[in-house]
Amino acid sequence: MRGDDVTFGRAHDADDAVPAELLREEILARQAGVYALRGTDKYRESFAELPGVEAVRDTYLRPGGAYLITGGLGAIGLETARHFAAGAPGAHLYLLGRTALPPETEWDAVAADPQRPAAARVTAVREITALGATVHPVAADVADEMALAAVLDTVRAAHGRVDGIVHAAGVPGDSLIAYREAAGFTAVLRPKLRGAFLLHHLTRDDRPDFILHMSSVAAVFPALGQADYAAANYYLDHLARSLDTPEHRVVGVEWVAWREVGMAVAAGVNEDLAFRSLRTRDGLGLIDAALRGGRPVLFAGEINYDSDLMSVLPTYDVALSADIEDKIATGLAALAERTEQNLARVREAVESTEVRLTGQPDGEYTDTERMVGRCLAHALGHPEIDVHADFRDLGADSIMALTIGNSISSCVGRQFDAVDLMSERTVVAVARLIETKYDGDDDGGDDDAWLDELLTMPGE
Repeated sequence: MRGDDVTFGRAHDADDAVPAELLREEILARQAGVYALRGTDKYRESFAELPGVEAVRDTYLRPGGAYLITGGLGAIGLETARHFAAGAPGAHLYLLGRTALPPETEWDAVAADPQRPAAARVTAVREITALGATVHPVAADVADEMALAAVLDTVRAAHGRVDGIVHAAGVPGDSLIAYREAAGFTAVLRPKLRGAFLLHHLTRDDRPDFILHMSSVAAVFPALGQADYAAANYYLDHLARSLDTPEHRVVGVEWVAWREVGMAVAAGVNEDLAFRSLRTRDGLGLIDAALRGGRPVLFAGEINYDSDLMSVLPTYDVALSADIEDKIATGLAALAERTEQNLARVREAVESTEVRLTGQPDGEYTDTERMVGRCLAHALGHPEIDVHADFRDLGADSIMALTIGNSISSCVGRQFDAVDLMSERTVVAVARLIETKYDGDDDGGDDDAWLDELLTMPGE
């Protein structure tokens, strides 16, 4: 018997020698995790730190080779292309993106005007060309089978084969599933998941030397509102684990935020959080390590033991190595006193933040509404806030919610659950929640009253 059974966040892979009674016990156990059962032996997947990745090949690029980079006109795609150009003399780099560059005859005018959306991309393409590569910007949707097939046929016709692929296309998720429309959810899944499927499907008879999937930390430690993004990246990792061979590498790199370029910069979440953000040169070095090494999946990041955000890692259904658990415990103990001091400083900073509240016809606002307004203004920098405005329209996202939640915690004197900001998204709504759920001396024992009420309702 072989299969995957999921209960209480547990996934099992069992071989034929596992006793039936042991398998039953494992399926019904409540400890989350990923397990491999081999006879009476049990192995649990764990998250551990590695000092480096052993190289099993000297190079992965061919001089004059042809390489396709999806999301190739994005910031990280362009940096990867630049890196390939420097490492493979005469390389042909096909940079695929949904938005075409202006005609080359207009590039001088575009590059001369930094306000033009394509100015930075045109400049980057010219710099990559100056390194000796031939750059082919291609406007196509990686999730469109006919369009992608045409691109691959063009590369094969010109160069005989596709030597390597980097799949860097993707867009982030931005809210809880309960508040997403199907179209928005699909928009996140489509470029990463369907794009990855098509890249493998359309190269199945002529496999390139490597396909590098730019996965994400979200596949292991997803943030609030990233269910779609996490699922798409987990699929990339599954492809790597399933299809990687020494002759035809399929590698998934689970990236933390890049500090200087990329999606995290655009979203304003490129600082050190639970993981230290990556400098561009370090990210490119990790691409080398991943493609020269022998591991199908690599987590590209370093835990930030100087941040109290590391405390969220043990809350995930991911087994941490004993070494990491010890480091987190030691780090949190050292941070405890500093945290108290930091909360006091945050509280002082919030209380000194000036903000003008609007939205109530009579111009009257409760003390709690004023406090929430100051927390929001402190985090987002707005001098004026409508108490009925959706936080997302003011520029807040799932990562910023942690900062706002921390500010609220410092002001109310108890832990405020940042997940509440994903459902209560206005100053008025959060203030009402604080007054009903967080004010007073109760220990939160009634927080599950909704469940008792649900269980007494008639029906299934």
